[in-house]
Amino acid sequence: MAPVSVQTATAQARLLAPALSGSGELDVRQRERIGSRVPGRVLGVHVDVGDVVVEGQLLLELDPVDLDAKVQAQQGAVQRAQEQIALAQAQQRQAEARQAFAQAKRTRHRLLSERALVSTEALEEVEQAAQVAAADLDVARAQLGQAEAELQRVRAELAALEAQREDLRIRAARAGQVLARRVDPGSTVQSGQTLLELADPADRIVLARFDQRAAAALAVGDTVEVRARSLGSILQGRVERIELVADAITEERQARISLPPDVDLPLGERVELQVATQATPVEVAVPASGLVVDAGRTGVWVVEDGRARFAVVESGLRSADGWIEIRSGLEPGASVVSYRPRPLSEGQTLNVREEPLP
Repeated sequence: MAPVSVQTATAQARLLAPALSGSGELDVRQRERIGSRVPGRVLGVHVDVGDVVVEGQLLLELDPVDLDAKVQAQQGAVQRAQEQIALAQAQQRQAEARQAFAQAKRTRHRLLSERALVSTEALEEVEQAAQVAAADLDVARAQLGQAEAELQRVRAELAALEAQREDLRIRAARAGQVLARRVDPGSTVQSGQTLLELADPADRIVLARFDQRAAAALAVGDTVEVRARSLGSILQGRVERIELVADAITEERQARISLPPDVDLPLGERVELQVATQATPVEVAVPASGLVVDAGRTGVWVVEDGRARFAVVESGLRSADGWIEIRSGLEPGASVVSYRPRPLSEGQTLNVREEPLP
């Protein structure tokens, strides 16, 4: 069999700046999902997608059904309780006046009795009248206490009904823009169901995905080039956060990329990402074109005594200039086939050429 002409490169220590690319979608840093605390039917929606709202603005209302009537009835109960308190206060004042009069009369009769100017029977009648007046005052005070307790009870029930009524008026907790509207007038909603989504439109980010092996070189703070089709230019972003757990199905790691505050891109737009990572020194590196898969094994073809020998290796970082780290299976200084016109076989004779081959 004729020798195969190949091009070789020497396995060597090298600084690798990994070529790290990925993709992602435009999103916002934080979405506020607006829901209802109570189930009901939507009476009116006062905003739509794209509307800018301010804090406290009424967004939508649910049908109160008979809740307004209950509030009015409870307001009447509060008014009646207040009237009962006024009546009980008047009765207590009367009881206090009667008791004061009875006490004064008892004091006078006791002095007269000491001088034998009134009979014992008359003094006993006055004493008894004073006791009755004191008991009447105790009753009046108890009735006032009951009236005040009743007022507190009906006021609490009114506050609860008014809170329920206010729960049907859903307002914006903060300023933002409506990103999604999921209901219309007449829709039936459940407690906790998302009805609207709000966010700060200026707080845009990229939810990015990178190959999990290449993402090992990614670091918080790295500069990211963001290419959006609709923009026609490149934005400079920064890696804000890297998720620790990779997706087991796609074998990707997710990251969050912060963007300049003046970015005006539609949410959900897909973007391409290129990360400028730090150069990392590695002990052994070869041209990435030399890495092959043969019979299910990943390795490189090494030239030894003019013949091909397959070496199984473990690869690592891949640089933007076409080199790849070899973590095990290859020693520095080895001559590695970087170009071959056709597949090689073990022990095949090689014709090593130094000039680049087509």
